[in-house]
Amino acid sequence: TLPNTQTTLGLIILISVALLSIPSIILEVTTEYFISRSVIISLSLVLMIRIEQKILSKNSISNFRRIASLNIFSIMIWLVFILLGSLFYILTSKVDNFISSIVIGMFSSISIRTLILRSVFYDSIIKSTIIALTVPLITLLLIIPYEILINFHINSITVITPTYFIGISIISLLIIYIRTLANTSVEQLKISPFKFLRAFAKAWSSDDIDELEQIITDNSKENNTTTKIIELTTNKDKISLVLPGVHPGPIYPVGSSNIPYQIQEELLLKGYKTAVFHGMNSHEFNLTSKYEVRRYLSSLVMKEHNNKHNTTSKPYKIKSKNATASGILFNNTPLIILTLSPKGSDDIPEIVEEKVREISEDLGFKDIILIDSHNSEGDIVDEEDVDELINTTRELLNKLKKVKQYSFDISYINSNQLNLKFREDVGPGGISLFLLKIENKIFGIIIADANNIINKYREIIINELLNNKKEIIEICTSDTHVTAGKIKSKKGYLSLGEATEISKLTKYFIEMWEIAERDMDRAEYNIHSIESRVNTINDESFSKYYIGVKTVMKKAKNNGILVTIATLLLFTISQI
Repeated sequence: TLPNTQTTLGLIILISVALLSIPSIILEVTTEYFISRSVIISLSLVLMIRIEQKILSKNSISNFRRIASLNIFSIMIWLVFILLGSLFYILTSKVDNFISSIVIGMFSSISIRTLILRSVFYDSIIKSTIIALTVPLITLLLIIPYEILINFHINSITVITPTYFIGISIISLLIIYIRTLANTSVEQLKISPFKFLRAFAKAWSSDDIDELEQIITDNSKENNTTTKIIELTTNKDKISLVLPGVHPGPIYPVGSSNIPYQIQEELLLKGYKTAVFHGMNSHEFNLTSKYEVRRYLSSLVMKEHNNKHNTTSKPYKIKSKNATASGILFNNTPLIILTLSPKGSDDIPEIVEEKVREISEDLGFKDIILIDSHNSEGDIVDEEDVDELINTTRELLNKLKKVKQYSFDISYINSNQLNLKFREDVGPGGISLFLLKIENKIFGIIIADANNIINKYREIIINELLNNKKEIIEICTSDTHVTAGKIKSKKGYLSLGEATEISKLTKYFIEMWEIAERDMDRAEYNIHSIESRVNTINDESFSKYYIGVKTVMKKAKNNGILVTIATLLLFTISQI
């Protein structure tokens, strides 16, 4: 995160004073000169940053803080050379060599600016270099007193010639470095790495997603996908429980990263209160663009059915070593929720759904709605856990085949209705609570617009609610990617409970329950299976992006080290 504007202005003043301090001591300028020039350099930098911001305004990344950070960073590189030059001055007492270090530092500052401008703002190395020259050149004229600078250029030919040769060599090395990177991994990325970086930076920093979505769409594939919706109606409410046929991702705001909330909003326009679950489709079912999101959302049309169902089973739960399967039978369609909590897991693989669907068909069920609760942080699901999930679900399905069904009441509430405030671990869809009353007993399902849950928090919350005589069937998350990659966390996101205290979550759930249970009403339902055809991320292309970016980063690092060593060697030669 970049500093705010006030802090940025403070850093500009600080870097201006730092840049002028050592030259002022060694070149023995007056205090008045030092103070006046510090003010002039600070004001000049602010003015030049504003001008650069205007020049670069067509790029959505361009704003005052980012352009200022570019300048501050490049001046910090310049400062390194001034510090090194001062060390050589202490050893040799050669003023001309110290002035040479300032000039070489300027060239290094130009090089860094050229690299950043070429990477993030321009395709042209010439445009990038021209703009990169301006601030360092003007700043150089303000650091060194005119008469000393003129004297250096007129009377120090033996120093100035190698100085400018080395300076131009540093810029040349940087240009070679840029050209080498520009031709790296083009086959995997299908475009220049700098174009890919620029598109990613625009999406990441300023929510300008068009370029990145176009790159992803160009390498996408069309997929058929199925969304399951249980449409419940009472005398006063329409409630939909949705299992999307697409996966949240890849990063916000690209593609379907915010799809759970967008589904909620889409169905709200049709009068539905909606809870969105997480299915067992992989990131291969990430939508590629906002156009594809719109296309998918428009396909979510629930057709009228004449014969609604008005009975359902009580909820049942089967627990094995690591796996827990919870289920309710809606007419002849079981709704099953799976978890590996508290062991934890990443997404439950699609093979589980494939095998469970076969079992369900063999048992004679019409369809199955299989939910990955996504409610406990963990690693990739191993083969042993896959088998356990399948076998536990098999046992539950066998049980559901024999259960009795009853008329039932329902209620739904969402935290947004109560203006309950969560932190960054909860997405814009808030937290939903669905209550089901059967034979005078109430059961609840919690559905959070979040990306997973802190390990063992599921058990703590369920037990705390049970102590308050509130029985939770399961706690689920939508796997939203609204905050993916933009959070200070090793995972790249915050799990539920990582920012919002668990005591607050429990308190809110109890509060929501007590309000919702006063509003129970008899319900009936239809189950919809909606087919959609959409462009999704090509898994093969995604792997190529990963390999391509990894290759570029490795070459950038290795070649960067070589360029840095060469630059320092050239600088050392200039000081001997």
